[in-house]
Amino acid sequence: MSDRLPGGKNELERRTVLKGAAAGAAALGLAGVLPGEANAEEETATGTMKTRVFGRTKIPVSIVAYGCGGLRPEGVRLLQVAVDRGVTFIDTAHSYGGGKSEEAVGQFLEGYEHRDKLFINTKLSGLKPQGTAKEVHAQFEAKVRESLERMKTDYLDSVMWPHGANSVEFLKNEEARAALEKLREQGLVRFLGTSSHSNYVNVCNAVIDDGFYDLLLTVINICTQNAAEAGEQQQERGRRQRGRTIEDTVAMLKKAKAKNVGMMAMKVAKDGFLGSGTDA
Repeated sequence: MSDRLPGGKNELERRTVLKGAAAGAAALGLAGVLPGEANAEEETATGTMKTRVFGRTKIPVSIVAYGCGGLRPEGVRLLQVAVDRGVTFIDTAHSYGGGKSEEAVGQFLEGYEHRDKLFINTKLSGLKPQGTAKEVHAQFEAKVRESLERMKTDYLDSVMWPHGANSVEFLKNEEARAALEKLREQGLVRFLGTSSHSNYVNVCNAVIDDGFYDLLLTVINICTQNAAEAGEQQQERGRRQRGRTIEDTVAMLKKAKAKNVGMMAMKVAKDGFLGSGTDA
């Protein structure tokens, strides 16, 4: 799918649903690292878009998600085109556009008759649990209900907290975990996840090992590469390596596959990673 659709001002940020290490190979050109693993039995083609079972959710979703960071109500036609082309995974956040992104999703859903065919994920942006377990649950529930109202739906397929985890310790907040579990018991959310933009290998490995979260969203770009190779290029060319190093992301994806954690890659084709010297 084109990043820019005719007549639209908003950019469609591609996010890719990964099937452990195999999907990493398929989506990111790592087939040389993981030969023969790209074709998974869970992967099927439906219309114009392949679907893949999303970890322990057991739900088949489109292998490309619509990242709604730039989506606003006036650009809702872009979401319609994406769904028409087979996208079933919609990824947004409470903070995108100060809530305007969720409002756009709601505008789309008002005229859409097949809500059960879509997988909608949002993130509880900036939410820092404070107080007793009861008070923390009230904080989380209020934020989730606000998202539900904006999106004109009575449940979320998944919710992610924290939005942008960079600390393993922060993920261990017991009051927050209890609040998330209660939201699931209430039927407001079906699955739980988190996202990580920095310190992501350590965070992701901790999340996978812990087993609390069903889903995980992290940075994997087409220009990421093995750390050793990046170092060699830096030495040979006398400049910083191109893009982020992939660190031990391949090992992390293999672990996610073994633990059946649903993985989604963000910024897979973001142009800020494409030039030399963009990141150390």
